Amino acid sequence: MKFRNFLIIVAIVVVAVLAASWVGMSYSKEVLKLEILGPDKIDAGEQINYTVKFKNNGKVRLETPELYFEFPDGAILENTQKIVK
Repeated sequence: MKFRNFLIIVAIVVVAVLAASWVGMSYSKEVLKLEILGPDKIDAGEQINYTVKFKNNGKVRLETPELYFEFPDGAILENTQKIVK
């Protein structure tokens, strides 16, 4: 019975340590400043450019940040490839 209680205590400590390290490694949105600059409205056929700026104020280093842009239905890219969803 004492050995079982010891195992339960060890398991609880291990879970607590893992949870604490996971919470410490999680990334807060408050420390990453993301700014996307572009027009609010455009006319059909008008070419637009977006400028994306980000600043990382956190302790965790962003190794290879990726930005995914979702085009609207029917958008035509520069290579004239139509986006169909």
